[in-house]
Amino acid sequence: IQKQIQRVTVDAYERSRFQFEKRLQLVESQWQQKLAYYEDYEQEIDTALKKQKNTISVLDAENTKLAQQNADLLLENSELKGRLHQDSVK
Repeated sequence: IQKQIQRVTVDAYERSRFQFEKRLQLVESQWQQKLAYYEDYEQEIDTALKKQKNTISVLDAENTKLAQQNADLLLENSELKGRLHQDSVK
């Protein structure tokens, strides 16, 4: 009886150990997949952020250029108004 109890105990231990290792491998695999997904996602976000920063830089440059053009046109408009006013006074 003692030998049978030992054998049953050892068998139960080995089965539980096998089940534990199998479950551990499954959990590790799931976490590795999630980690890989988030690493890829992080790289995609970094790429998108760099692209957006470049777009912002281009738009800022265009905005500055347009602001200068607007200032130049306002000055030209004022000069033309002044000439028209002088011509109408004469």
